[in-house]
Amino acid sequence: MKKFLTFLVFSIFISASLYSEETSPVPPQPVPTPAPATEVVPVKQPAQPPVEQSAQPPVAPAQESQPAPVVEPPKEEVAPVVSVPPKASGPIGFVAPLTDLTLFYEDEVASAKKMIERWNEQVRLYNEREQKLKGEKDKLEKEVSEKTAQDPKGNKRDISRLKKQLKGLEKDFKTVKKDMDNLKKDLVAELKEMGLYAAKTITEKFDQVKQKVKTFGQEE
Repeated sequence: MKKFLTFLVFSIFISASLYSEETSPVPPQPVPTPAPATEVVPVKQPAQPPVEQSAQPPVAPAQESQPAPVVEPPKEEVAPVVSVPPKASGPIGFVAPLTDLTLFYEDEVASAKKMIERWNEQVRLYNEREQKLKGEKDKLEKEVSEKTAQDPKGNKRDISRLKKQLKGLEKDFKTVKKDMDNLKKDLVAELKEMGLYAAKTITEKFDQVKQKVKTFGQEE
């Protein structure tokens, strides 16, 4: 019995101790103070070279086609008309009469050209006649030489005939040469006469021009 009581008291004591521990308030735990924030220094990275990109024109968004606006051309400004006195296109004053000499020599040059054409045509005809006779003469002389070399006796009649033709050609040739000489003399005579006339007309023309210059500006 004594042992039972001792066990009961011990059990009650243990139970009371456990109850007091459960019901007793839990002392506040100290709040840990946060550590000061460590300042992070950023590390500079080496600069990377810019990557070149192929320039592409921006693609414009598709738009509905619209009629182009009508742009009126700018009006041209009309510069004011300034009257400018006409510039003299030739000799003026007392130099103007000298134009008569120009006209005179132009007429003389035109006359000389016509004279050259006229005489040149005559000489051309004589030259053609002379060249034709010369060609025929050379041909006959060649035939005479060939026939004489082949058979002088057998070709005697042909050789005689050819020689007669040669004499006729030589006569015609001399006639043409004589006509050419006479034509040359006629040209010389015409030039002499033309020179005398030209000298006379030139003197008269120069006298007229000198008189015009002398009396220029004087009242008649």
